[in-house]
Amino acid sequence: PKAIASLDSFMATLKSRNIHDSILYFKFMKVLSHRDSTMNDAALAYTDSLLRLFNPMHVRRENPIDYSKALLLKGDDLLKQKEYYQAYRNYYKGKSFLTSLGEICECARYSSRIANISYKEENYYQAIDYWKQELKELAQCKEPENFQLEFIEKQGSMRNIGVAYLHLNEPEKALDY
Repeated sequence: PKAIASLDSFMATLKSRNIHDSILYFKFMKVLSHRDSTMNDAALAYTDSLLRLFNPMHVRRENPIDYSKALLLKGDDLLKQKEYYQAYRNYYKGKSFLTSLGEICECARYSSRIANISYKEENYYQAIDYWKQELKELAQCKEPENFQLEFIEKQGSMRNIGVAYLHLNEPEKALDY
């Protein structure tokens, strides 16, 4: 809490703060407060503050990846609160925004989140379809240095597909993943 107060104070007194400083600040504070279960309300407030930065359309157009990540964070907040319908809508909005820009690689994160909602609601075939979509989107990523996207996300999707097939009592298909 003392470090947070210091950072808050620093940002408040920063004379030449720009939109990028604010985006980084709110993303950092969101992640930091999200890790402490006693700061859930603060985490939600930081996400909402981050999203408000993108209210002018030109800010969204100038910072599309940051905007999409803010939508992802909001969806994650809603998912954590078990607001599945609202989380789904938020993820869908983010995925549609990225698709309109031709940014397929980042869409994979949204497909994965939507699959997770479907899985939690026991819509296993729909979850499988979204995880397969994620794999297709990840295949278009050309970031060999991004271990998270190039390996961990792919392995996670394949594992999740296998588990979903097990829930559907289709072990032969699960073995394919």
